Amino acid sequence: MGNHPDQFEDLQLTTDGKSVSGIGSSVVIKGMGTFKFNIEDDTGHVHTIRIPNSLYMPSLKRVLLSPHHWAQEAHDNHPKRRGTFMAQCDDGIVLHWNQRRYSRSVSYLPSTNTPVFHSAPDARSYRTYVAVIETLRACTPHFCREQVIQHTNQLPSTPEDDEFIAEENLLLPNDYKVAGGCR
Repeated sequence: MGNHPDQFEDLQLTTDGKSVSGIGSSVVIKGMGTFKFNIEDDTGHVHTIRIPNSLYMPSLKRVLLSPHHWAQEAHDNHPKRRGTFMAQCDDGIVLHWNQRRYSRSVSYLPSTNTPVFHSAPDARSYRTYVAVIETLRACTPHFCREQVIQHTNQLPSTPEDDEFIAEENLLLPNDYKVAGGCR
């Protein structure tokens, strides 16, 4: 179940007002299509998963993956039965797919005792980040300003004085981060 139209291929919108209950409160179904996401397996390889007949529900707080629905739609039963399935363990789950060739271990979130994982990053996210940084550089004259002014006459004169060098970014907030490439 996805909450954004970009997560689907061949999304067909609907206005029939059907809903899904059992997810806190009833959530209205706004469409159906092939849910698509990237998952990083336990060896670090990224795979694109497509699950047909998945529900589009924009009011969902999080995307919900049903391993049961994934297994049914995968039709992954040859040559081995149950080629796509989920194994439950005491500390999490293990997702298996593509005739059990790939797996992803997912720990339980302690606050909810449910498995939670993030989809694998893709190049689109990186390109969006780079576009934002480039736009800020072009449009904001003070975006990449020098942060530190150092006076050469205040540098330590001997190696023993090294321990008295102060933090250069002393007045910056703790959560301040320099954007990539700015110096």
